[in-house]
Amino acid sequence: MLSIRAFFADCSTPLTRIIFALRLGLCLLTGWGVLAFPVPARGTDLTDLEEVVDNARLTFAHFAGNPDLAWIRSNLKEAKGILILPQVLQAGYFVGATLGSGVLLLHDERTGEWSDPAFYTVKAGSFGLQIGLKRSQVVALIMTKKGIDSMVGSKFMLGGDLNLTVGPVGRGLAGGVTPTMNADVVAYARSEGAYGGISLRGLILSPDDDWNEVYFGRSVSASEILLSGSSVRHWYSARLRAAVTDAQTEEP
Repeated sequence: MLSIRAFFADCSTPLTRIIFALRLGLCLLTGWGVLAFPVPARGTDLTDLEEVVDNARLTFAHFAGNPDLAWIRSNLKEAKGILILPQVLQAGYFVGATLGSGVLLLHDERTGEWSDPAFYTVKAGSFGLQIGLKRSQVVALIMTKKGIDSMVGSKFMLGGDLNLTVGPVGRGLAGGVTPTMNADVVAYARSEGAYGGISLRGLILSPDDDWNEVYFGRSVSASEILLSGSSVRHWYSARLRAAVTDAQTEEP
């Protein structure tokens, strides 16, 4: 089974991206889509998951440090949680599929602290004219209790019952902006690749109990990680939690 690192490294050049897209399309069209994305959950070791945490921290730092995305820092204190997906891979050959992984952290409004990260995986399928391979990064602020209740401990779909809004971009848009006022989730995405922008609607996110068990060294559910305050902690998460905490205290 490929590790997360090896899987994405295999798609690092234009040629391998094209080959992968063709392979994916063939697999999907012939009913062998399950082989197109070698999900590494069962074979992932602690080093791989520490890399996911590191990449989540770097992804968040990139978004939060962008002056045009000042809305993130200005509204982080009000957020109920934050979803960080350092790698979302979309590939298609007329039939498309999406695979990714990342972490969810919840904000304790009473103490101001952030939970440790719970690991989530992303999957989706689509049809239409889409040929190529695309990598994306996503940072989404969960702004309502409804959003948190939908995400914690169960599979959920972005843009399903939740009001999903693309975050405002611009240095003068740090404060409350009308399109985001009633949103359950305010999301930002950064993409590169061969075809149009990433569509967050329809992405299915699921807590990965196996990954959480490997990372924390014991059987622990996503809801336990996210809702138990500081009782579920891993020392390696400290820099990620500090990055989010520091960002909410900085002036945009």
